[in-house]
Amino acid sequence: GATVLAAEGSELVHMYIDLMNADAPYSVMRDAIHIHPTMAEHLQTAVTRLG
Repeated sequence: GATVLAAEGSELVHMYIDLMNADAPYSVMRDAIHIHPTMAEHLQTAVTRLG
């Protein structure tokens, strides 16, 4: 599961839902190219810091 406690969290959590539904590892989000500047870019930064 995933929880996003942030501004626009109800929108951002869908990125994690897509990963879970695709049974994809977090590295898919980590390695993706995100449009700058967006809130989604912050999720990529957070996932990168996990490992």
